[in-house]
Amino acid sequence: MDAGAALAEISDHFGVTCWRGHYTRSLWALVRCDRGWRLVEAVSVRELAMAITHPDGWPWP
Repeated sequence: MDAGAALAEISDHFGVTCWRGHYTRSLWALVRCDRGWRLVEAVSVRELAMAITHPDGWPWP
């Protein structure tokens, strides 16, 4: 599965907006957390899924 299809699947599954950064080449998602909304960044699809499910403890950005 290519990264675009994987991001679309994650977006549908978790109900969040996901994308690959054009310049950073990182994977990003806008997620709801305890403080409201935040961006999470990851280097792999698996890591992005973890960031989406645990946004308050995610270390970056």
